[in-house]
Parts: sequence; C-alpha cells; structure tokens
Amino acid sequence: MTSDLSPWQRLIEWKQGFPNVSSCRQLRRALLSLLIGASTFTGATCLSIQDGATPSVSAEPVVWVSLSDQLPQRVANAAKASVSQLRVADLPNLESTRAHASEAIAQLKTYLNSTTTAENAAAWLEYLKADELQKALADESRSAVIRAASDVQRRSSALHDGLERAAVVQFRTAAGNVADAYRFEKGEQVIQLFGKQLERLSDQWTTIEGEPHPDDIANLRNTVDMLHRGGQQVELLDVVAREFGHSNLKLWISEDLIAASVGRPLDLEQDVRECILGTRIIGKAQIEGSVSAELVPSDESIAIKVMMDGNVTARTMGFNGPVRLRASSNSVVHAEQVLQLNQQGLAMGQVSTEATSNNKIHSIEHSLRFVREIAKRKARQQKPQTDRIALARLKKRVGETFEEQVQQEFGATDPLQLVNGFINRLNLSQPKAEFSSTEDAAMASVVLAKPQQLASESAPKEIAEPGHVLVQVHESLVANSLGSLLAGRSLSRSEIQELIERIAKRTTESSEDEAPNFEVDFDSRRPVVFQCRDGVLRIGIRGTRFKQGSRELKRPLEIFAEYQATKQADGSIILERVGELNVNFPGTDRLSVTQAGLRGAMKESFAKAFAPTLMHKPWVVPEDAKLESLAGRRFVPIAFDVDNGWLTLAIRLADQ
Repeated sequence: MTSDLSPWQRLIEWKQGFPNVSSCRQLRRALLSLLIGASTFTGATCLSIQDGATPSVSAEPVVWVSLSDQLPQRVANAAKASVSQLRVADLPNLESTRAHASEAIAQLKTYLNSTTTAENAAAWLEYLKADELQKALADESRSAVIRAASDVQRRSSALHDGLERAAVVQFRTAAGNVADAYRFEKGEQVIQLFGKQLERLSDQWTTIEGEPHPDDIANLRNTVDMLHRGGQQVELLDVVAREFGHSNLKLWISEDLIAASVGRPLDLEQDVRECILGTRIIGKAQIEGSVSAELVPSDESIAIKVMMDGNVTARTMGFNGPVRLRASSNSVVHAEQVLQLNQQGLAMGQVSTEATSNNKIHSIEHSLRFVREIAKRKARQQKPQTDRIALARLKKRVGETFEEQVQQEFGATDPLQLVNGFINRLNLSQPKAEFSSTEDAAMASVVLAKPQQLASESAPKEIAEPGHVLVQVHESLVANSLGSLLAGRSLSRSEIQELIERIAKRTTESSEDEAPNFEVDFDSRRPVVFQCRDGVLRIGIRGTRFKQGSRELKRPLEIFAEYQATKQADGSIILERVGELNVNFPGTDRLSVTQAGLRGAMKESFAKAFAPTLMHKPWVVPEDAKLESLAGRRFVPIAFDVDNGWLTLAIRLADQ
C-alpha cells in the first residue's frame, strides 16, 4: 500500500474473515423495495389524508411552531443567559479522554487481528492512521494529537464497507473526544471565548427580523456544536433542541403505487407428495393467480397487507396396495400476511389462509372387478374425511408457499439495518423515525440530527397534487448529512466523482473535453449551499482553497447556482437556472489577475454540475430492480416548491 494514493484508492476492502456487508446497491434496492414497494422508511410527524388524496400535516406531540419574529428573540435571550451558565468543570477531562483513546486503539487492533488477516488488519490500521494517533498521544503533543485525531475522523467517516463496525465507531468517537479535550484544555480562556461567541450570537439574532438567513442558522449551528463538544449545559441548548427539533424529512407514498409495485401474476408448479388414510398420492399441482397489496390503517407503523389469490389445479395418482386411483382437484385459495415497518425494523405477521376445494376420482384401477367395487365403496365412505384432510394440507401448503415468497421478496434483508450501517459509516446521526398508514397512503417522517445539530423549526407546505410520491426535505437534512461529511475535507474532482459513483452506484459520464482536474478544500462551517427560500433553490459549495495545476487560491470562495421551477405542457416540472453560475470570493472587492483567471477555471470545472436545466429527463427505475413490476418504469416531477427552508417534490409514473 503506497502513501501517494488517495484514501479512496488505497483502501483494501474489508472482506476476509467477515460476514458480508451490504453494498450501496443493496441499500438502494432495499430502500426501493421498501419505499416504493411494500413499505416506507422515515419518521417523526406524519402526513394524513384529508379531502380525498391531498396530504396535510397532522399535529405532533409537540405542537409545530412557525418561524416568527419571536423565535430569533428567544434564541438571542437564551444565548445571553447562557454566558453566566458556562463552567470550566464541565469541559472534557484531558486525562480520561487520553485513556479512552488509547483503549480504543488497543481494542481496534485486537478486533482487527482476531477477525481478518494480518495483511488486511495492517492495511486498515494504516488507512485509519491509528499508529499516528497512538504516537501523538505518547508524545503528548497537543498539535500532533489534534491533527492526527482530525485525520482519523475524516478517514473513518466514508462509504467503505467496514467503517460501521463497532470497534471503528468507538475509535472514531474517542479520537474526536481527545481532540476536543486538547482544544479546550486551557479552561478559563476557553470559557471566555465561549462567552464572547454567545454574546456575538445574541447580538446577531437580536437584529434579525423575520426569517433568519442560512448564514445565521449556520452560526447558531456551529455555536451549539461548540457548546456540546465542550460539555456545557446551558439554556441555549435547551431552547435550540425545543425550537429546532422537528422533522426534516417527510415522505408520502400513494396506495396505488404500493399496489402497483407489489402486484404481479403468480404461476407456480409444485410436486404433490402426500399420504392420506393409507393412500400414497403423487402428482403435480399448478397455482395460477396473482399477488396484490393494500394498506392497513395504523398510527404506529406502515402496515401493508400482502395477499395471494389463485386457483390450484392438481392431477394425482393414488396408490393403496395393488389399487391405483386417478384423481384431480380444483381449489380456490387465498392467503394474506401483514407487514409492519416501524422504528425497530420490518415485522412480518402470521399468515392467514382460506381455501375451498373440489376433489374428484376419475378412475380406480385394478385387474379384478370385485376389488375395484370394494375400492369404490370404501372411497365413497372415506371421501368426507379424505376431503377434510386434503383441504387442511392444501391450506398448510399454500400458506407455507406464500410465506416463503413474501420472505424472499421482503424479508431477506432488514432495510433499517442497511440504512443504519450506511449512517454509521458516514458518522451521521441515527434517524428518529415514525411511521403511519391510511387506506390511501403510507407516510413517514424523520428527524436526522445529532444532539449538537439543528433539525427543522417549522412544518412544510401542503401540496394539492401529491402524485404517487411526495418528498419534503428541509435545509437542515442536507447540512446534517452531506454538509457534515464534506466539512473541512480536501477533495479533487476525481475524488468527488468517485464519491458520487459510490453513493449512486453508477459510473458518471465523462467526455474528452472535460476541464482539467482540480482540488478544493471545503469550508468547515458551511461547506454545502442548499437554500430553499421564496421559490428559488440555491445549491452550491463553499471552500477555503482552490487549486488547478500550478495555480492555487487560498481564500474563502463560494460557487452556487439558483433554480426556479417551470411547468411544461405535459404537466411535468423542470428546473431552469436563473442567470449564470456564480463564483464569488466573499470579502473581496476587486479580483486580482490570478483570482480572475481562477474564477473562469472554476466556472468551467463546475459548469456540468450546475447545468442550465435540471429534472428535464424522466427518472427510470433500473431494469434489474428487485420489484419487477416497476423495472423500466419512468417517473416525472409534477410539483415543486421551495419556501421557508423546505424543498417539496411530487412525482408520478410517467404513463399514468
């Protein structure tokens, strides 16, 4: 393993000696089968159906607050009151965090050595820079520990399979804690700095009228993060948790789409091997019918009833001593099972089976007539009992077959386990999810935010045309996920492209006239621009350094584009860029020759990412999708809104 390769290229896959870890493709498929098929993921406040198929927001245990003039003042007052509540004694203890970090390194090495090969263990220790942190701790070098621990946190927060393992997560957490302990070791000075930051925040939020700017939110978020990492217990944290603790992702899926996703024809052939009242029976049974699904009202989960209806025809030969019986049966069967998705995962209920059957003996074969007559008389006498036994076994066999089919389709992988593994790799927060369903739609809502992060402070708008799927995303979701992942990282264009490919599990398009490679350092405070205000979507990045070839610029930079929705003649929505791609250098009045040259290079480098038109092509479900009924189907956006920090997108099947 050579040190000049990027972390993405250097990583040796964590395979040897481990159980299989699901890939991003499996994650996408599990989510597809769950969200668009037989269930849905997410939760915290739910959407309910009123006036037909129009979703509206129902009340939470905590009443929704709208962003008003009082909120900035409440934040300002809490920040001011928190100054006197700061305590040196609450700061992280340096000795205990050092001990925990050393213990975490030892446990990581023990885990690796006991679960994989020596070569692979060494590769992972090198990638995670465990020895560098251990050496820095031994040298008691403040700057070296902070630098090494920060490197550990960046490397251990990525998409590589294995980073979700408990030993790695514990190591990453311990590295972050010891870095903070060193940052805050000068107690009195740190408390004074905390106090000044709170006073500035209070002054800033006192002057806010109406809706805070995303930069105001970012400053509040960074202050809350600082206080949380510093172990402080102050009023501001309580106010922020209360005011900014609501759902930042909502999902609504129509019953029609769920039914279409699960529904499919059924055509199965099975061998018949039975023994009833001493008669051995062999033959073939054909099941022809369909699988369907419907939603079941539930306030605590997404409940989906999966059903099978079919006709079973069987032709059999019975053997009882020297006598042979040729028979057939025609049966009508129904089986159903309720699947429930909640915070604990996917639960599969008991299978219920109903059946009616008509059995007929066509001939009784034996060389002697009187034997045939005796056999016929006995068959007539035993027919009621034989029919009861055969019907009971038919119901059992159909129930087992149906349960096996449902298990293969939906129960092979726990979708929430896949999601949690993905989240643990990226060092994101575990979502707090709630689920519900009505006869018309499945609904989910989620709060994705660590204790030191902000979620939403208000509810999204209602929308009159939800289509088949309605997704509502708050600005805080992007800040807490993608923003958290990119903060302070240095990535080249090829590494960004590789990251996108690993997330999307697809190869991005390339062309011969692509701009030269570049490298950008993302801002640690607000690396991602995702702004949903007044009908305009602003997306982009913020950085502190840009390099291309021999040219390098070390100063704050912002690259963004703004988009507005336009409705097409067919009812679909596209996003059109407003003006040109913006490349700004905040705090700079005039550009130098170098800055002007790099500005053009930046525009060229990011032109493809911020295209003039977005969402102009249908979204096509892959042909190899687990849900065959949706494979190749196209979805188009039919409604789009950005306001008050929320992005709302409704999509429907293109052929409906």
